[in-house]
Amino acid sequence: MDWTIERCAEANHNPSVTVDGNAGTAPITIDARVGAPVTLDAPRSHDPDGQALSYRWFHYPEAGFVPGQGMAAVTIAGADRAVATVTPTLKVRAASPR
Repeated sequence: MDWTIERCAEANHNPSVTVDGNAGTAPITIDARVGAPVTLDAPRSHDPDGQALSYRWFHYPEAGFVPGQGMAAVTIAGADRAVATVTPTLKVRAASPR
């Protein structure tokens, strides 16, 4: 809310995110195989105000996700660090036709 009462230079700014060389907030698509680790690399991310960044990598279910149906399982090593390793442990099963 600083943006509504402070000048731009005095307000807190959002971090600039870079993951695997991709800057910005657009989704990143990664093809992965069960059991094959994938590295997510974000140390080039930075805060324009010079504040320290913290990291929290997590598996985000898509809109419309129904618990127990159609979501892959993963483990995440280094979920609190700039570089994390994600390993798919269960493949998404297609919904059966009704």
